[in-house]
Amino acid sequence: MILRITVIACLVMALFCGGCNVMGFIAAPSAYERKVPAEYDLRERQDEKILVFVDGTKGGNSSLDFRMDLSEGIVNDLVKKVRISKENLIGYDEIEPLRQSRQDFDTLLPGNVGNVLDAGLVLYLQIVDYGLYGKSQERYYTGTFVSRCVVIESATGKILWPDDRKGRYVRARVELDIDRESVNERLITAASHITTRCFYNVPWPKYESSDEPLEYRTDWLDY
Repeated sequence: MILRITVIACLVMALFCGGCNVMGFIAAPSAYERKVPAEYDLRERQDEKILVFVDGTKGGNSSLDFRMDLSEGIVNDLVKKVRISKENLIGYDEIEPLRQSRQDFDTLLPGNVGNVLDAGLVLYLQIVDYGLYGKSQERYYTGTFVSRCVVIESATGKILWPDDRKGRYVRARVELDIDRESVNERLITAASHITTRCFYNVPWPKYESSDEPLEYRTDWLDY
């Protein structure tokens, strides 16, 4: 009799503990439910116009076409991923006419450009390195991209993000592709994603880009 009671008690405890494990598994968030939190909430300021300004440097080697395409890619990601109304975004199609019409354009600060175009905020990317390299004998291409990104308040010129005001680096690298245009497209896609992921809560599996250099990925973050 005592043996029977002991066996029954063990079975009940096993069932109870197993149930706890099952309930814990059910309650645990899935990978897509876990989010990497936004670093800066652009949507809080989307009642104002937001200028997406992709700029180059003398040593950056980026072409006008590349900067325009990257600007368009960022605008599209801000609309689709961050959920900012496209009517509140100003892209390169409005910057270039201003550049052509003002001889002093190169002396204007990003906040000044934002003011002229009636933007409350400027999402400013300065390309510091861009390279597209062909290997003729092997018939493949590689590409690299590095920029610094900040959010600027046009009226004051103050950097609102990142907190250190030094700029967040955006890095992309294509190790191998057989098509030159494909390399550019992949660099633009990666740079657009790495830039805009800072402004919304990103599902954990979608945070990184396949063309983000391994040494700069954030696998160590425990979200």
